[in-house]
Amino acid sequence: MEKKEQLYEGKAKKVYATEDPNLVIVSYKDDATAFDGAKKGTIVGKGVINNQMTNRLMAKMEKAGIPTHFVEELSERDTLVKKVSIVPLEVIIRNISAGHFASRYGVEEGIVFSEPTIEFSYKNDDLHDPLMNAYHAVALKLATWEEIELIKKYAFAVNDTLKAFWSECGVTLVDFKLEFGKTVDGQIVLADEISPRHLPPVGQQDERKARQGPLPPRPRRRGRRLRRSHEAPDGSRRTVRSNMTENHNIIPARHIHEECGVFGIFTPQEADVASYAYYALYSLQHRGQESAGIVVNDDGLFRSLRDTGLVSEVFPPEQLKSLGKGTIAVGHVRYGTTGSDNKRNVQPILVNHFKGRMALAHNGNLTNSRELRQELESRGSIFQTTTDSEVIAYIIVQERLNRGSIEEAVPLRWTASRARIPSSSSPTKLIAARDPTASVPSAWGI
Repeated sequence: MEKKEQLYEGKAKKVYATEDPNLVIVSYKDDATAFDGAKKGTIVGKGVINNQMTNRLMAKMEKAGIPTHFVEELSERDTLVKKVSIVPLEVIIRNISAGHFASRYGVEEGIVFSEPTIEFSYKNDDLHDPLMNAYHAVALKLATWEEIELIKKYAFAVNDTLKAFWSECGVTLVDFKLEFGKTVDGQIVLADEISPRHLPPVGQQDERKARQGPLPPRPRRRGRRLRRSHEAPDGSRRTVRSNMTENHNIIPARHIHEECGVFGIFTPQEADVASYAYYALYSLQHRGQESAGIVVNDDGLFRSLRDTGLVSEVFPPEQLKSLGKGTIAVGHVRYGTTGSDNKRNVQPILVNHFKGRMALAHNGNLTNSRELRQELESRGSIFQTTTDSEVIAYIIVQERLNRGSIEEAVPLRWTASRARIPSSSSPTKLIAARDPTASVPSAWGI
């Protein structure tokens, strides 16, 4: 089957005609988008993974009796599918409260539902895909009642199949998104893709939180909430800020976190390093969900944006744009291992000293943090946060004042456990270090 003229190009795929009017070829791209397409980037190999993963899962759906548009995989990026007109409804199935669901209804993340939920959103980037109920969809002639009932039936069947499959792989399925289409003869089929783009599973062995992880308390929200103490499945007691969480099975918060995520980038020419850092932190969101921050170094001028919340909340497009261009950026997503989760502890940490300025992002724990902190305070240091990351920053600065370069100052003279530190310092240098035992892996690339 050969590609003919291009019929369509979207954010993630191109669609080509074939000699058969009822079949098309879908070609998966490496493009990545955020904010309804407002931000764009490239992830090398993304299209290959999405194509092959979608095809394997579509084949499983067919075996389970769920009709799909899948026909044949042609290459690592190209797949032959039935030509469909997409029903402009995104279908979201949720098994556990997370992300937008938890923030929208003001409930704790990690509630395991006794029955899965289903919701529809209107596929329209300009309107930011608003939620829509079935009555609205029928009124707007987006689908008929019969089609909606069939879509619901298939969506729940997909959920049953995926849950069983991922459970065998040691993975908990939290939520996912589907799209359906109508074939030339009017049949409703599962269409588009089932890939990491739409399907964020979570490992059972770590019991990590799916999707974007737990939301931090949002001080800007108004209105009174009830505070109740609930017993988690392991018998531990925890406070739930909600009036809707009684009689729910709640995943203990200590089981659904990872550690922090850190990222650094250096470019020889001025570039939009903030966007690169944003996409990196977005992919590291599972590592920490309490807060996020980026510091851009533009020839010694540091611009920072840091706040509590998820990456997508902290860096809306206009705010991200305000960081401007530069040659160095350091980013951090936090899951607190020491210190509370207030704004003071958001990283990267910015430090000024008479030899320059430094931004530091840190993942890990200092095993002797308390002793080092007391030693520094006895010599006059004043701490602004409750994290051991600030202890590291003070020690690096003190070493820097007595040495000729930042490189000489960074080698760790303290006892560190599970530590990884990229730090941006001076107008021209990005320094990265990890603990001597390398107990936390780091990725390096040029």
